[in-house]
Amino acid sequence: MKSIMINRYGGPEVISILDRPIPKPLSNEVLVKVAAAGINSADWHFMRGDPFVLRLAMGMKKPRIKGLGADLAGTVVEVGDDVHDLKIGDTVFGDLSNCGFGAFADFVAAPATSFLPTNDTLPLEHWAAVPMASVTALKGLKLVAKIQKGEKLLVNGASGGVGSFAVQIAKVLGAHVTAVCSKEKMPMFNSALVDELIDYKKTKLLDLENRYDVIFDAAAFQPPFAYEKLLLPKGRYVLVGGDFTKQIKVIMMGGIRNLLSDKKFLSYLSMPDRGLLQEIIQWINEGKIKPNIDTIFPMSSASEALQRMHDRNVRGKILLQN
Repeated sequence: MKSIMINRYGGPEVISILDRPIPKPLSNEVLVKVAAAGINSADWHFMRGDPFVLRLAMGMKKPRIKGLGADLAGTVVEVGDDVHDLKIGDTVFGDLSNCGFGAFADFVAAPATSFLPTNDTLPLEHWAAVPMASVTALKGLKLVAKIQKGEKLLVNGASGGVGSFAVQIAKVLGAHVTAVCSKEKMPMFNSALVDELIDYKKTKLLDLENRYDVIFDAAAFQPPFAYEKLLLPKGRYVLVGGDFTKQIKVIMMGGIRNLLSDKKFLSYLSMPDRGLLQEIIQWINEGKIKPNIDTIFPMSSASEALQRMHDRNVRGKILLQN
């Protein structure tokens, strides 16, 4: 089988396409023939080994885990002896970020608990766009910001993978949503999704007169604490993406600031969560949210796809298809 691998840290040039044996699933695992894999910013950071602190877990000089990719959708072709919830022929999707990555491949063997069944609400390949980004958005809004119906929300980076899910989820949760993106990407939103659109190239966010209960920042172009003046009393700023170093800063310094003010600065690292993902599936089935697909590349074009994601000119999610 073909597998997208890295042997050293660096840019897309370090990616290799290697022939490897098809893995044999363990007793608690399933073997999945990958139809498509979703690209996330985590894949870029994993490839780069950046910020440097990540290498404490991933390997200081070179990556211990050499397979790339977390999100995937595909078909079960073999099951381990102890697997009873899935069977050969089932279509599934999941996030492998807590069990070794490696979704950019023809086949993947992983614990059955890493997957949930798909259905015909979406094309099979599109389910690969769902796991990490949607769970990250839902966790940030529901569990971290604890957003309430009627609250005013500003989503910065609304056209990206996490941001585009955040906009939709926030409307389901009853928030008043202001989306920030470039003018070129505004057509992906309509009045049913957002209450207001802001072109960040035309309007400086820090000069806005409006104030918000929650700022969900999936872009991190500005210093996080500069957004304090845009928060209403008891407002929450939640940093979720764009700059991992800034996330660490908010995690470390936000706790101190939060003791001194009723305005809170929060950040978090998202992990796979079956409970949250099941909520997402329900909303997808009800037609309330859906993944926005920017581009579908062949698996062999992983380098080009990762660079496009990093350049931040996408509308939603990028997929790799077998």
